[in-house]
Amino acid sequence: MFGLSGLAVAQPLYEVFGASPEVFVFADASGRDLVAFALVLLLAPPLVLWGVGAAVGLVVPRAREPVHVATLALLVGLLALYVVKHFGATAPVSMVAAAGVAAALLVWLYRSRPATRSVLRYLSLGPVLFLVSFLALSPAGELLRPDGAEAVSLEVARADALPPVVVIVFDEWPLTSIVGTDGAIDPDLYPNLAALAGDSTWYRNTTTVTNSTLYAVPSILTGRLPVAGERADARSHPESLFTLLGGVYDLEAVEPITALCPTAICNEPQAPRAGADEGFADSPLGVLLDDARAVYRTLVSPSEELGGTTDVEASAAAAGAEAPPVDEARADQGEADVLAVFGPRPEGLAGLLSTIRPDEAPTVHFLHLLLPHTPYFRLPTGEAYEADEGLREVADVQGDDPSGNVRTAPQPAADLDRQRLLLQVGYVDTLIGDLVDRLERTGLYDESLIVLTSDHGTTFEAGAPARGLGPRPVEPDTMADFAWVPLIVKAPGQTEGRVDDRNALTIDVVPTVADLLGVDLPWPVDGRSLEGPPRGPHKPFHRAIGLAGADYRFEDPIGIEDQAVLADVLAAGVDTHLPRGTLADRWYAFGPRADLVGRRAADLGVGSPSALGPAQIETGASIEVRDGEALPALSVGRVNSEAPDGTLVAVTVDGTVAAVVPMYTDQFAPGRVAAMLLRATLTPGRHDVAYHEVTDTPGAVLAPIPLG
Repeated sequence: MFGLSGLAVAQPLYEVFGASPEVFVFADASGRDLVAFALVLLLAPPLVLWGVGAAVGLVVPRAREPVHVATLALLVGLLALYVVKHFGATAPVSMVAAAGVAAALLVWLYRSRPATRSVLRYLSLGPVLFLVSFLALSPAGELLRPDGAEAVSLEVARADALPPVVVIVFDEWPLTSIVGTDGAIDPDLYPNLAALAGDSTWYRNTTTVTNSTLYAVPSILTGRLPVAGERADARSHPESLFTLLGGVYDLEAVEPITALCPTAICNEPQAPRAGADEGFADSPLGVLLDDARAVYRTLVSPSEELGGTTDVEASAAAAGAEAPPVDEARADQGEADVLAVFGPRPEGLAGLLSTIRPDEAPTVHFLHLLLPHTPYFRLPTGEAYEADEGLREVADVQGDDPSGNVRTAPQPAADLDRQRLLLQVGYVDTLIGDLVDRLERTGLYDESLIVLTSDHGTTFEAGAPARGLGPRPVEPDTMADFAWVPLIVKAPGQTEGRVDDRNALTIDVVPTVADLLGVDLPWPVDGRSLEGPPRGPHKPFHRAIGLAGADYRFEDPIGIEDQAVLADVLAAGVDTHLPRGTLADRWYAFGPRADLVGRRAADLGVGSPSALGPAQIETGASIEVRDGEALPALSVGRVNSEAPDGTLVAVTVDGTVAAVVPMYTDQFAPGRVAAMLLRATLTPGRHDVAYHEVTDTPGAVLAPIPLG
């Protein structure tokens, strides 16, 4: 039983998780957690199965042998399912048949061939070898060994006079979400970001060098172009921003899915992890075992396709984690003061803010913040809203595109996702305001070296890979969204902003930081200091194509400039989606007939009932807003009608137009209506939601759509 369980359960999971050390980093797992995880996979299944058989034998001794044989048959059936699926079988009937044949054959051999029992006993040696291989030879097992990265020795005149360094790498943040067609950061939508840029240098023509977080973040931190097969840790990248400055700076790094800050020189984040005291299920080992359960179901289920089962880049938990409440009696004044002022914030940001102190030694504060990355569920105010999982407009595509991340076909669905991104970027602007406010209150802002950037962007072209991860060629009209990212650098003492449109790449961050601090880089880099002479027009891009798990391969590098230029980015600026005007809240003036949003239906004119319908408002024709709860800001429904896609529907809340959206055909049926409701209409209490067809009739612009 131990041998078969090792073959059927432990080894398949060792293979998947062993190739994905990022999963253990993401779960904040220690070496002890990793070993415990491996032992649980090896020992728990056979012990549970043996315990069941033993219990049955105590109650009904004659049933013990049949239960034992049935257990062996079950394990062989699971092994057969894994093997045939692993080698390409896709038909559920044939997979189940193969498992049944294998189980029946095992029962026959076990009962009729005594040597079968001896063979099975010899199999018990296999799981021990699997365990040793996982812990000693796999990439995940490397986490048990010291990373070997050390701080370099820098010559500085006065270490105590070095400026604070703050580097924040955001995630999946396209430049098109903040820049207007006039080439400026929109100050109405993003006042904090615009104010910071007013004291900094904004390298507006900055592009990422790859579309995979697991390679993009290391490239930012090392100054080197990505190399396929390298892991996002200090073992693969012993020369980084952390080892450059770790000899003269304290290091405070929050890395949710990478581990480039060496353990020998990197301080542990000071903010407690969300859920740290909520029990075993929220512990690193509990999270890993829950992941293993989900992965194993995928590995052996006849109805689920194999794919990127351990890709952690889009984790809702990481993107949405809130900082836990602070016990001010136990926390030092720095942390308690920060969280009392700013309230709930993403855990990583709370950790970074808590380490910024007025009397600190020279410190590098680094944060990789998984925002504004999907899932989209934040308003610019920071309030959460209820999201409909059925409206996640990035669809996993299996088969020839195991990476997924392909947007669904209707353009209105992708447009809605863009609006939700813009709303979440508004929340990011609030977080940037928190950072600047903290630096100003501690007296460190003027002297600080601040760098804000992102690993890559994302595109909103219907039917296209959202980040170019799939095998199909990158479409030129998607490059402006996912290649250009923000890069804002405030030098120590800088007080006047400027815009620099030189050809900048994210691998220029480390050389630029070194130049501004007056230190020499002791290793060769592919980037160059943005304080020095500009490079030529070539913008290299190593497109990562997703394989199973967290693995990627690179196609031959392409030149971004052959696909798009900065002018294309500006032409797709945020004001093309949220037009400038006099509306009280531009965030919701999105899409066709945005001029109607915020106006009373009675003032526009309400005519006879529409011929469309009946309609169903799936999120409720009556909604309730309660203090402290997620807002019902995303309204979803359907209009049963023969009307063509693109027919405009105004969604009203208590008679005020809260959104105007086109109907579209989704994966289920035509007539889909999905809209973000004007925040000003969602006051505490109960509200009535209604649909109206938008017409061209003078004096009767809206025609009520009856509900079914």
